Amino acid sequence: YLRFIELFGRKPTHLDSHHHVHMFPQIFPIVARFAAEQGIALRADRQMAFDLPVNLRTTQGFSSAFYGEEISESLFLQVLD
Repeated sequence: YLRFIELFGRKPTHLDSHHHVHMFPQIFPIVARFAAEQGIALRADRQMAFDLPVNLRTTQGFSSAFYGEEISESLFLQVLD
């Protein structure tokens, strides 16, 4: 986070992680609290989201449905609709 600010001169627009490991129950509360404290959005899968801090902003329209073996053109188009 601090390195991002140092390099780009601004806060990131949101927090995210590779394959959404930040959604693991052991990690999510820490990341959610940090994002809320810093006033930046967190990409959160609402289907998996736990108790979200009241002041936590999230990105909109995220779907984790197309990960793994589930990916297909028809599913991707369905998610876009």
